[in-house]
Amino acid sequence: MKGGISTGLIIEMKKIVFATGGTGGHIFPALAIADVLSRERDISVIFIGEDMESQPIASRYPIKKLDLASIKRFPSSVCKPIIVFFKSILLSFLFFLKEQPSLIVGMGSYASLPPLLAAAMLRIPIVIHEQNIVPGRVNRFLSIFARKILITFPETARFFPSSRTKLVGLPLRSSLIKIEKATARRTLNLSSDSQTILVLGGSRGAVSINKAIIEIIPSLIEEGIQVIHICGTASYPELKNKAKKDSGYLLLPFTEDMHLLYSSADLCIARAGASTLAELAYFALPSILIPYPYAVSQHQFLNALLFQKKGASKLFKNEELKEPEKLRQLILFLLSSPKTLQMMSKCAFSLARPSAAVDSAKELKEVMKI
Repeated sequence: MKGGISTGLIIEMKKIVFATGGTGGHIFPALAIADVLSRERDISVIFIGEDMESQPIASRYPIKKLDLASIKRFPSSVCKPIIVFFKSILLSFLFFLKEQPSLIVGMGSYASLPPLLAAAMLRIPIVIHEQNIVPGRVNRFLSIFARKILITFPETARFFPSSRTKLVGLPLRSSLIKIEKATARRTLNLSSDSQTILVLGGSRGAVSINKAIIEIIPSLIEEGIQVIHICGTASYPELKNKAKKDSGYLLLPFTEDMHLLYSSADLCIARAGASTLAELAYFALPSILIPYPYAVSQHQFLNALLFQKKGASKLFKNEELKEPEKLRQLILFLLSSPKTLQMMSKCAFSLARPSAAVDSAKELKEVMKI
């Protein structure tokens, strides 16, 4: 206090906008970073993108929704998606003028392109995060404007300028807490001493995996193997009717308690999205990876191939699901070999980067110079 005038500090609030698509693979890493940043009293977080109401964002952060229509390679009518695309750029431009954000973070996907182009026009600093080994077309293009490029795998560095590229890993949700296996199983009303597999199809389910696993579940249960199956909300009504009500089979459309499922499992059957792989690594969980065959640039196949080369996973092609018996034999082979599972577990954990969310937040703060 001097001359009766207060010298109290005025805190300048920094706004960070996360631009992301609507799938869990983009949403959850963004949320993990946002949760770290929101602990700072001088930082606020906003999300912008498409189809995010069904995700656990609205209760925690403001959302600016964009209605986007993907431009297919051979569209019947290209006019509407182009109009929507440029409208989304304009809406993002006006939104940023109003909010005056300090930084825009792109998490990949087509939905992040309009906001980041608007940010580039307004000269707002941009950071992008690439989840996969081979970057998507959107992030390759947006890297031209990015102050920093955060990557999940060391192998991705060759695609971007080294001076602006930082290896941080893939940020994980803070809710993913490891629990003792027997305790996790009891919480799910499963036997604490039976071998357990976890079947995942991503946040929206996987029809081909669901069909194959339903066929072999009876024989797996006969072998004394418990099955936890996340089938996706769209497939749940049909599979609920088909599935046998058995104490060794737990069918769920979706759950936010993934830590219980990962902690319960001895082996996981899953797609090869980057978020899933990061979670498998963190929980040191051996896996059979079935890459989504239509992923852009075959990024899921390349993700799975890396995990197989590192000894953490076995790659199983989607077309092989037409013969579910092959999947059953691989499951039984792995579960009958404790030494193999133990080695795969060690290899998986060697790929984990538990501090990815904190490290990513640190990089964003450096760009904002706070």
